[in-house]
Amino acid sequence: MLPGVARVTVAEPDATPPEVVTDIVISQLADEPLISDALISELGIALEDPKRGLWRFRWEPPDKTRRSAPPKYWRA
Repeated sequence: MLPGVARVTVAEPDATPPEVVTDIVISQLADEPLISDALISELGIALEDPKRGLWRFRWEPPDKTRRSAPPKYWRA
């Protein structure tokens, strides 16, 4: 665990979300980046339909949904 070593934000061309300082945990079991519920909350993300990858920022109206980017995998 590397506490407080990363600055994270959400890259969206039409929004300016907050930048959050967070920890990084490296796991040999995960092959894609995972974020915690605490980080989701700090970034202001509201999950609308996680299975379909639909979300929005909490300050946006409920009908403004965004689609998650495709996953990126890292394998050793």
